[in-house]
Amino acid sequence: MRGFFLCHFMTASSLFMVSSGGCLNVELLIYGLWPPAMLQAIPLAGPGFDIGIDEANQELSDILRIKRTYISGPEVVGCEDTGAYFDQISRHYYGYTEQQNDSLLILVYLGCGDSTIFGQLAREWNILAISGGASYPDQRDMVLYPTALATGPFQFELYSTMFEKVCEAFNWSRVGLAYDTSGAIPFPTEIYDAFSSSGSVRSGKLQLQRFPIPPEANHKTILQKISQAARDARFNNHSSAVILVALEAFGSLIQMITCFDHDPEAHRLLKGRIRRKASEMYGYRYAPDREPSEFATSSYLITKMLASVVNDSFQRGLDISNGRLLAHQFLNTTYTAGPIGRLFIDSFGERQSKICLSPFNHSRGRFTRALYCDHTETTLQRVPNTVIVWNTPGNRPPRDTPLCGFLGEGESCRKSSITPVIIVMAILILIFTSFLCYLRQRFSQQGLLRNCWWRLETPEIKHKPG
Repeated sequence: MRGFFLCHFMTASSLFMVSSGGCLNVELLIYGLWPPAMLQAIPLAGPGFDIGIDEANQELSDILRIKRTYISGPEVVGCEDTGAYFDQISRHYYGYTEQQNDSLLILVYLGCGDSTIFGQLAREWNILAISGGASYPDQRDMVLYPTALATGPFQFELYSTMFEKVCEAFNWSRVGLAYDTSGAIPFPTEIYDAFSSSGSVRSGKLQLQRFPIPPEANHKTILQKISQAARDARFNNHSSAVILVALEAFGSLIQMITCFDHDPEAHRLLKGRIRRKASEMYGYRYAPDREPSEFATSSYLITKMLASVVNDSFQRGLDISNGRLLAHQFLNTTYTAGPIGRLFIDSFGERQSKICLSPFNHSRGRFTRALYCDHTETTLQRVPNTVIVWNTPGNRPPRDTPLCGFLGEGESCRKSSITPVIIVMAILILIFTSFLCYLRQRFSQQGLLRNCWWRLETPEIKHKPG
């Protein structure tokens, strides 16, 4: 009887969120910034939520109804601001609960990274919280933040892992990290923090040196400095100017980037819809050479995943008002969004994406995947029928240390320079010896003449005085 009562109670606690029309009301409280300076800003990421909500409401029209509410303000203009004004969420939440609203509330945070305050608020309110920005491994604690998930397309921990695996695979131990210092985005310094916190760097197995790129940089000078300290240079600047300089300076140019298995045509169509929605509803127009980022498509994917998991949990009679229980339904689960790809959430509540190593293909004029790393494998995996062109003898990865050393002090180069030195010394000795022989002959002739002063020359002997 006890088991039956518990099941009945869980079902009843979910019914208070069902409207008179029989649908479950779900509201996404999306907190972020409006200025489109960041990829996860509301005008850029918002269209993905809207498209996902429209599709979910059509597909599950007789079961649930989703809507969204943006929480922001004029004072929220940068990354730091998104973590400083959580009181706006508190005011909205408590005002919502006072009205005895019948919707299931889900918090969504479009900040530059995770925030402990965000996770703490969701824990105290026991509601599901989704972080859609970049994620950090130190925030992934299901004990401290049992209702918080990180579903953004970018995870710093994955980049750190990929960094170690690549260096290990190619036997590199000296790495130069060139990064943008314009301040436009925090990513460059954050990726350095992720790299430097890896076990290989802390233990000294890998040597990581930073090379800042000022706004008005002389890229060739920076490359010269890097070449004196490292064989592997990593750039956190993907501008065309940097790519052109790097192509000229290095035999191989390889991109390490988060990659997704989208169907090309479906992905193109989705980005077209996002572009139109951004213009129509948010007043943001993409430049002709720019397209929606993975943060925009990720918003779409997150919404479809939420609708699927909430619907499944509701149909099974789970108490979806319990944020801890609802968050647990996402763990160790892969959600498939058809041609747009898959989304996997690990046991810590963090999305696990794929990181690809893509060399620049000169014939195609673009980067193509060659190696990748994901949560299903412990080592780097090679993409079938791909070859990295190193432009080195034997097409091998570059040596960790140049043959002659970074400053030409290598032992092999010192040995190879002995022969030229011997030749030069031999020539100098020959010249000096020849000069000595000349002087000896000259002085000998002068001494002989002095000893024969009494001899008369033939003309003098034949001369007859008048």
